[in-house]
Amino acid sequence: MIFKNAIVLTGGIASGKSTIKELFESFFIKVIDADQIAHKVLKKKEKEIIKVFGSKIVNKNGIDRKALGKIVFNNPKLKIKLEEIVSPDIKEDIISAMKIEEVKNKPYIVDIPLFFEKGYYPIEKVILVYTSKEIQINRIMLRDNLSKEEAIKRINSQMSTKEKKEKVHG
Repeated sequence: MIFKNAIVLTGGIASGKSTIKELFESFFIKVIDADQIAHKVLKKKEKEIIKVFGSKIVNKNGIDRKALGKIVFNNPKLKIKLEEIVSPDIKEDIISAMKIEEVKNKPYIVDIPLFFEKGYYPIEKVILVYTSKEIQINRIMLRDNLSKEEAIKRINSQMSTKEKKEKVHG
């Protein structure tokens, strides 16, 4: 099934997707937010994740996403393990939300930062948001209070902007 009314909003970390998403929302265009869904799935899978990663990722509110991020962005095998735990539920929840929107027969946005990396959503229309690597690094460092090296690791854990552009333009 192709989701004919869906328009993907994607791009690398700290590329400006949130600003564009907010712009669409200001025009009352429905946005399905993969990050919000991922946060819910993280909460739902909390016990399983803690079992794998240990109590060092827990704070008074449950999973400390910054602590978990520090672990998975420094260990590709553990990043894959986390994705194996949460990705199926994230995909299922996004597709469920898209099916609800399709019935309305109006365009809607699906904000999926890792759209090209995951590659399992049948959507043909894509908006790719990007900026220079230097701006990404600075935004990540400021937003997440990370070192330059940590910011670069996060950027490099995703598909390059060049590759994403090639996928958008065929």
